[in-house]
Amino acid sequence: MEIGCGARIRDFDGRRYWYFWHYEVEGGRSRRREDHIGRVDSGRAREELLRRIAAYHARA
Repeated sequence: MEIGCGARIRDFDGRRYWYFWHYEVEGGRSRRREDHIGRVDSGRAREELLRRIAAYHARA
């Protein structure tokens, strides 16, 4: 089983977006998932990203 998480920035049409990647167990196997968080220039998106990373580490 793999554990871990992090942040990734993706560009779409000249706009940059945060994605939160993490591993989930599905059917007894680890699978990497990415969740869209919001635009890079959004303070709210940055706070949500940090909250998700902290929550994942607390569970791990």
